[in-house]
Amino acid sequence: MPSKYQPLADYLLALPPETTRITLTLTAIEAILGVPLPASAGVRSWWTGRSERDAHRRAWRAVGWFVAAVTLRHGVEAVTFTRAGSTA
Repeated sequence: MPSKYQPLADYLLALPPETTRITLTLTAIEAILGVPLPASAGVRSWWTGRSERDAHRRAWRAVGWFVAAVTLRHGVEAVTFTRAGSTA
């Protein structure tokens, strides 16, 4: 059964190869997913943790993307993803 986070993985995978870094607001991520993020997505460790058991992290890592930065303050809620192997 596909993960509910597969649409985000598909979005990242479809980006042109020259796109090595992208910042998405949590609202944009929810639009891509078509469902709300869980409340725990408001905590930095939900994005940056190292556990491979978590479906959300497995989804973007499986297509070669990693979380570079998370901003969850002052009304700005965004996640910056970087493509594996990029220096951007």
